[in-house]
Amino acid sequence: SPGTFTNVTGSIDPQPCSPGTYQPVSAATSCIDCLSGTFNSEFKQSACKPCPVGKYTQLNGSITCLSCQAGSVQSQTGQTSCIDCLSGTFSSTIEQTQCQPCLIGTAEPSNGSISCPNCIPGSYQDLPQQTTCKSCPLGTFTSSYGQGSCQLCSPGFYMNITNSTSCFQCPQGTYQ
Repeated sequence: SPGTFTNVTGSIDPQPCSPGTYQPVSAATSCIDCLSGTFNSEFKQSACKPCPVGKYTQLNGSITCLSCQAGSVQSQTGQTSCIDCLSGTFSSTIEQTQCQPCLIGTAEPSNGSISCPNCIPGSYQDLPQQTTCKSCPLGTFTSSYGQGSCQLCSPGFYMNITNSTSCFQCPQGTYQ
């Protein structure tokens, strides 16, 4: 019967195929290894199963599939590898099917990231899925992490450099 084999001539007692193998036909003399991207965790199977989304296997004869690690994803079944998240995106847990975009106020320049760091004080990011933070322009600042915009200097204060975390008070007798 399918899922079994007989490797001794004249034997009527078929043996079950082991996990990681299968046999689709009756009266076979051997079992077939599951191909990469597929697995079989039980005895006496007539087919192998594709690895589910978020998992993969590179080996023939697999009895299980491996989880895609944080920073990588797999959205299709029956795959032999995972795909690193591209810069500007991340995956924070295992077995994910899609990368998440970096949020406003964050950026990630590298592929395969598990998170997107906050923009540091003096910088901002006003768009999602970005690879770098922007410097606050002249006359603006941010004093905290993860900002989506810079603040204008208050009346009586100025900033004459970019990437600033605060503004200077105008000197006595001047104004801004």
